[in-house]
Amino acid sequence: TIKEAREKAGLSQVQLATAIGKSRQQICNWESGLRNPKLESLKLIAKACNISISELFDSYQKNYPN
Repeated sequence: TIKEAREKAGLSQVQLATAIGKSRQQICNWESGLRNPKLESLKLIAKACNISISELFDSYQKNYPN
């Protein structure tokens, strides 16, 4: 999940938000499942967390199907 990737990378919500040009609230909404990030945002998150987009996308799909 986004939260797991972020925490594994040692980033706070604020740090991740700053790194990808989004708000902390946006990160919070994605992590809680209230909103779904667009593919472009997932790519930025993966890059900021130093993981592959497929790794992030696969874990995201498992936790938030459809």
